[in-house]
Amino acid sequence: MILPIGHEEREVRRLPWVTFSLIALCAIAFLFTGVRAPGAAQTAFERWGLVPSALRARGFVTHMFVHVGWLHLIGNMLMLLGAGPPVEDRYGRAMFAAFYAISGVLAAAVYAAFAGDPTIPMVGASGAIAGVLGAFMVRFHRTRIRFAYFFLFGLRPAWGTFEAPAWVMLSAWFANELFQAWLGNAVGIAGGVANWAHVGGFAFGVGAACALRALRFEERWIDPGVEARITRFSANPALEEAMAARERGDLPDAIAMLRSEWERSHDDGIALALWDAALESGDAASAAPAMLAAVRAAAQRREHELALRHWSELSDHAPHALAEPAMLLRFAPLLLARD
Repeated sequence: MILPIGHEEREVRRLPWVTFSLIALCAIAFLFTGVRAPGAAQTAFERWGLVPSALRARGFVTHMFVHVGWLHLIGNMLMLLGAGPPVEDRYGRAMFAAFYAISGVLAAAVYAAFAGDPTIPMVGASGAIAGVLGAFMVRFHRTRIRFAYFFLFGLRPAWGTFEAPAWVMLSAWFANELFQAWLGNAVGIAGGVANWAHVGGFAFGVGAACALRALRFEERWIDPGVEARITRFSANPALEEAMAARERGDLPDAIAMLRSEWERSHDDGIALALWDAALESGDAASAAPAMLAAVRAAAQRREHELALRHWSELSDHAPHALAEPAMLLRFAPLLLARD
């Protein structure tokens, strides 16, 4: 037995909400279809799964959220949790959601076309996840994946870990799935694994990922927006220069640069940096107007918790800045609700 336990692409630029949502939906669906008496569970699989001999349009989608048991669910979700976040991060949430859905639908279509026994329902997210694995292999082909293994040689167990590039292990996995699918059809044995769905999903994932790379999809449409949001503050030369001055111990010069930049741009990031530097210098009152502006901006964006945190800091270090009647009226209901 060989199981993937990690890889080098652990850091992402944004939380993978689509991946997390898919995992949650599969878990919720399992609670309604998986934890039942054996007869009821089988009925659920026939109703929501994909049955090639009795195709229904909804089955091409609903089968992705139904699983046979806990091991089936957990195994698929661990694979999705491993490969999904880096692919979602590079392709963006909307594209990743579409990519996942199309992978699942096409995987189901391939299974319906080549299934050895068309009466057996196909359930599970593995076809869609195979598409994600295909994209992972193309996008991160050199990434080293860490595996744990356990084998029995007679009565002697052997276990440990090893690493291998993504393109090697995922290519081998695909070749095995293709062989198992062909063998099942050749000998007329329908197993409990939808190998044809894995083949279809993975093939689509590889092809689509190659197309996206050829179109420079990430560079043109994903990276500019993401990087602009992530580096919006660090890319500000005035902020970088002020931070460098603080690191040198020249706090007055840093405060002067930050104040000048805030008066020019009224940027929230500059305001917070100015407030932090003023606190360090023991003169919070001088940065109170900037912090108060950050409070107003957060309130206008309806980021109430953030506004209240800034408000609390002002009340602790510059209480006179909170005497503005309009601000008191704005925050009174929020403060009462919190209490």
